[in-house]
Amino acid sequence: MRLLRFCLMVACVLPFAPGALQADDAAVKEVLDKATKALGGPENTAKLKAVSLKGKITVIQAGRNDILKFEMAMEGLGKMKFDVDAMRGDTGVSMKLTAVIAEENVWIAHSGMTEKVAKEDSRFLRTLFLAARAASSPNSLRAGKVELVHGGEAKANDTEAVILRVHAKDLPDIAIHYDKKNGLPLISEFRSPFGPGPGEELNWELRFTEFKEVGGAKQFTKMKLLNQGGTLAEFEFTDFKVAQKFEDATFAKP
Repeated sequence: MRLLRFCLMVACVLPFAPGALQADDAAVKEVLDKATKALGGPENTAKLKAVSLKGKITVIQAGRNDILKFEMAMEGLGKMKFDVDAMRGDTGVSMKLTAVIAEENVWIAHSGMTEKVAKEDSRFLRTLFLAARAASSPNSLRAGKVELVHGGEAKANDTEAVILRVHAKDLPDIAIHYDKKNGLPLISEFRSPFGPGPGEELNWELRFTEFKEVGGAKQFTKMKLLNQGGTLAEFEFTDFKVAQKFEDATFAKP
């Protein structure tokens, strides 16, 4: 069950576009402009509206490595289909899972059953999702329902960085650290309990590395998920295809 929960969690941190955001502050605009240029410019990053990709996730917990291989389809601002084959490193047991996000609806299907994820249960998942996508697509942060605030400067893993704070309704604030020199995103971090309900708040962090060109835009192809206990998962993204066309049924209830 813990592996199933983790599969759903990591589905929501893979890169796809969230709702658009509003930024009219000059300091915020400067950060976004530099990040957009670093990632290929507005025209190229717009090609990521509909994307497919493949990848691998290594889940690191309690001394065992679980491997998740996946294929993913993404369209627009809120549609995703995530097909994963997860194998527990300590037992060799595999599990197939499909997660679908279609605007306000989130489903997960496994073992012949489909379950709709309750809104209150998706808070942590939505925060992880936003933390990843907000860093990879600055043009999606320019008009919409999320408040952006310049967070000053700091060091991110010994690199001078500027900080953009993202506030979405009912979600923890997210701090994105951009390389002050080249404008690329380095880290997204936030503070939240793990999952729904009351619990100890933890510091969560996504680290982005190994940027490669995808249809003229740059995307990170490796990412780590950490909390104060250390690294929880390592992601590798491959086989990007941009400007895809998907049937409506792709994002229907699985």
